This record gives sequence, structure tokens and C-alpha cells, in this order.
Amino acid sequence: MTREPLRKRRGMRGFTLLEMLVTLLVVSLIAGVMGQALAQLARIEQLLAGAQLRSVASSLRAEWLRSAIESLLPGGRDSDERMSGSEREL
Repeated sequence: MTREPLRKRRGMRGFTLLEMLVTLLVVSLIAGVMGQALAQLARIEQLLAGAQLRSVASSLRAEWLRSAIESLLPGGRDSDERMSGSEREL
């Protein structure tokens, strides 16, 4: 009677400890890379949102200035839309 390896006699029952450790190592490396990528994506989105807000604020300031100058010009706008009051009320 020859002694066959225990694994061959029973068939493939599961993973060895080494296979499980390698699998866990690969999964943890992938999770680490994905975590860093998602964190960097969140930082980029925050920077873009800040830049967009600054752009909108700049556009609003330019529009307000254009409107203020037009309202000060004679015949620039209707008298209803002209600004009135002091500089603090603008």
C-alpha cells in the first residue's frame, strides 16, 4: 500500500494557510491603494469646489461693478433701476 499525500486522497478541500496569507496581502494592498486614491480624489474635489466658488464670486463682483458704473452714467439704465443711497447701502 503506497502512501499518497493526504491532500490528494481527500481531494481539494480548501486553501492552505500560505494561500490565505497571500490572498489577504494582495487584498490589503489593493485596499490601501484604493483608500489613497479616494482620499486624493476628495482633496481634488474640495480644491475644485473652492476654485469654482472663487470664480463665481469674481463674476458676481464684476457684474456688480458693471451694474454700478452703468447706473451712474446718464441714460445708462432706466431711472427705476438706478442705485440710490450711500456706498454702504450698495
